[in-house]
Amino acid sequence: MELKRLTVLVEEAEAVLARLRQSLDEEHDAGITSTEQDERHIQSMALLQQLTTSQPDLDEKIQKFVDKLAWRDPITNDPRYGPAMQEKILAVAGRISAVKEAAAAATDVIEPKASVALQNQQLRKQAQDDLDAECLKKEQERACIEAQQVIVAQEVLQKQLKEAEIAAQIEREALAKAAQAVRDERARAQAEKERQDAEAQRQQDELNQSIPVGLTGLEMALGLLGRHFQSDAATFRAAKRTLLVLLKNICAAPDNATFRHINAANEHFHRELGQFPGGLQCLLALGFRPLRQGSTSDDGAPAPVIYVLEVRTVQ
Repeated sequence: MELKRLTVLVEEAEAVLARLRQSLDEEHDAGITSTEQDERHIQSMALLQQLTTSQPDLDEKIQKFVDKLAWRDPITNDPRYGPAMQEKILAVAGRISAVKEAAAAATDVIEPKASVALQNQQLRKQAQDDLDAECLKKEQERACIEAQQVIVAQEVLQKQLKEAEIAAQIEREALAKAAQAVRDERARAQAEKERQDAEAQRQQDELNQSIPVGLTGLEMALGLLGRHFQSDAATFRAAKRTLLVLLKNICAAPDNATFRHINAANEHFHRELGQFPGGLQCLLALGFRPLRQGSTSDDGAPAPVIYVLEVRTVQ
């Protein structure tokens, strides 16, 4: 049983030896690269190490069987093993010896090549590591440059945004200033208009107060109207006709409030009579009194002045 187990171990060693010989044959393939050749040298070295590692155990086990070949029975003086067993032991011993000799012969060939191959492999690994390190360094430098560019771009963008905000603020302030200037100008113009209107109203009031009701006042008003139309007799006659029509309407229908209420802003009245100096004074001389309906109209303009002639009842 022990010899069978030993035989199995020998067969395994012979199988390793066969792979070793095949590996050595493949090393001479002209179609492989130097890197592949180094890999095969290293592979052969690994197989050789596997073979030599198992050799002491094989030697020890076969030596036990060889030692027993000299044993004899103390009574019969017969050998410990019979001829067939002896033949098997010697055959296994021969196979072990052959494996050992082949391994020893291969060692002188394999070890120098494997040593060089390992050095080449280490050099290639070092070169690859150096290349990887250089690539990593360049990648880091590129990433650093890109990061710096991003930072610069962000700073430029922030600067542009800040400048844009400043420009927008300046523009807003300029617009606000311009708007305030417009409001101030409108307020000034409004104040000036109100002053002029107040002055005109004051002068108008003074003029109106200077016109008495009656014939004398009418003569004064017509005098103002006539002086205005010194060089335009036709328009003067048209103005007097308008005044005459008003008087005829009132005389014809004194109870009709429509004829006794004259809107100073009426387009026809204003065009024919009201716009001229003396026109409104004629109404005052006839007994009309100005009444303003409210302070302003719906559109914000001053309320129109209505000249009203009151009807006096005779007792």
